Amino acid sequence: MYANSHKEPIDDSVSREKPCQVDLANSGLISGLQMAVATMRKNELALFVIHHSHGFGDFGLPPRVPGKALLLVALELKDFFKAGTSKNMISNLSSSLEGDNPQELTFREVRKKAIKNMKNGKKFWREKDWYTASLFYQKGIDLLTSYRLKNFVEQAKQQRVLLALHQNLAACGIKIARPALTCIHAREALEIKPDNPKALYHFGCAKLMLEDASGAVHLLTKVVQMRPNSSRAREKLHRAMEEKALRDRLALNVLESIDNLASSDLPDLVLDGSESSADESDSELS
Repeated sequence: MYANSHKEPIDDSVSREKPCQVDLANSGLISGLQMAVATMRKNELALFVIHHSHGFGDFGLPPRVPGKALLLVALELKDFFKAGTSKNMISNLSSSLEGDNPQELTFREVRKKAIKNMKNGKKFWREKDWYTASLFYQKGIDLLTSYRLKNFVEQAKQQRVLLALHQNLAACGIKIARPALTCIHAREALEIKPDNPKALYHFGCAKLMLEDASGAVHLLTKVVQMRPNSSRAREKLHRAMEEKALRDRLALNVLESIDNLASSDLPDLVLDGSESSADESDSELS
């Protein structure tokens, strides 16, 4: 933003290497900027000349902005979204975490931030926005795992929160059809607490989605043994067993076909007279 003929900008977010995020309903921007932004499309780059009546007024902001200054502003609109939407929440989350170095915080502060992310994730899970929920769970995991633990007490508290975050993120992977993501975080949860039924269940569901029926049967059998009254686990195990039986039958049919082909008599190849004569002619010419 330039004022009149000043060679130096009076404001420059480019040099700060950080986009400016504003709420048009409560931004504190001069009215000319508010009107300019409202006319723009996503990723548009535009120049605006703003009259002082929509800028800093008759008196300006001495000494940087003289009175009745005409403003020249270059704007690039990177993105926009409605307040209260999941995209807005993610953007606010990213902004709030920028510059946060877990090593400069106490463990209590890091844990508090991670739990806040987990609560936000649960909020979006209840709203069935599983993708946004997964982003919040991942943020919590990143915070806790980037902190350098000082003692076993901190480790124990970290592991308890991490277990819940990994379990929740594994569940999100199933909902957003990313079984590989579920496998990663189910394994992490099982590293913290082996034979955890929730992690085993999600792991088994992901294996079934990845067409590893044998692996799914193995994992879901453990879940049913630990939770025999879980109808959901029994139903998923039944489906995995059916899938495994089908694949076993297909594999057996393929092997039988190969064996039948190998044991069958192949017809002898006999050259007719014309071909024999041609070969003899060729040999004579050579």
